[in-house]
This record gives sequence, structure tokens and C-alpha cells, in this order.
Amino acid sequence: MQRLKQRARHIKREQGIPHHEAIEAVARSVHFDNWQQVVVAHEAMLPTETAAREGVVFAMDFKDAEVCQGRPIELPDGRYVEDELLGLFFEECVYQLARDESDEEDGRPGHEHFSEEELREFVEEALFELVFYRYEGDRLPTSADEIAQQVAGECFFGPQYIWIAGQLQDRFSSP
Repeated sequence: MQRLKQRARHIKREQGIPHHEAIEAVARSVHFDNWQQVVVAHEAMLPTETAAREGVVFAMDFKDAEVCQGRPIELPDGRYVEDELLGLFFEECVYQLARDESDEEDGRPGHEHFSEEELREFVEEALFELVFYRYEGDRLPTSADEIAQQVAGECFFGPQYIWIAGQLQDRFSSP
């Protein structure tokens, strides 16, 4: 949001147009009809963005997540809610893992086996098969083990990926 506002200020100065015209032009440049739509989209995305940057997120295979059937994973101090937008925030992390991970057979990393396009396609498919959850509650879990134990109480299989404050903490199986 701040970058869009900065871009609007730049356009205002550069073109000598009123502020309201500049922000509307910026909204159209990012495929919205008007600035109000940008504001509404930003507000809707805020819980997701906050969880990705400062909170707790995990992802699990969609088949394993079926046990939850789209309902939150309730805990005494909070809950995990499904959030399909989180994949947007962690796509690059999953890509780096696929790119750098060593092959079990020959030990060479993924980028030595596959082209950039093939790796991106693989990651896109891997993300499609993941269900992302974010934590809502007062007391954030502080370790991957704690998160895995919380999820184990509700799901037979644990998370494949766990992030705390945007940092990958653990990985329990390949994408």
C-alpha cells in the first residue's frame, strides 16, 4: 500500500495533477477500477500479510488437510484458520527449496536437473496441492515442535512446512 501511495505522489509531482487523480491512475495501473477497491483489497489481505510477516503459518498436503474439512483447528489459546492467499507469500521460499534441494539419487540440486521454467511449473503444482493455515490467537506458538504437536491433536499427518515470522522453521517432507 505504501509503495502505491509513493507512486501516486511521484505521478502527482511528475505530471502536475491533483492527488486524487494520481491515486486513481495508480489504482488503474494495478488493475483496479478505482482507489477504493485498492483500499478494500488491502484491508482484506491484511490478516494474511500480517501472519506471513509476523505470525505463524503452516502448510500441509491437501489430502491430509481434508480431515479438517475447511474448519479451523481450534486450540485452547487460539486457532489455525485456512488461508488460501498465503501461498502467494511463500511461493518464492518453496521455489528456493526446490531449486537448491539435493536429489536423493545423485546429490545434485534441482537447478542442475531442471530449467527455470520446469522448476517454476513444479512449484506451481506443489503449491496447488498445499493447504495453508495461519494462527489466530493471543499467544503465538514459538517452535515448530509446538506447532506440530498442536496440529497432531486434530490431523493425523503434520505440516509439511512451518514458518514463524516469515522464516521457514521446519520441513517435514518434500513438496
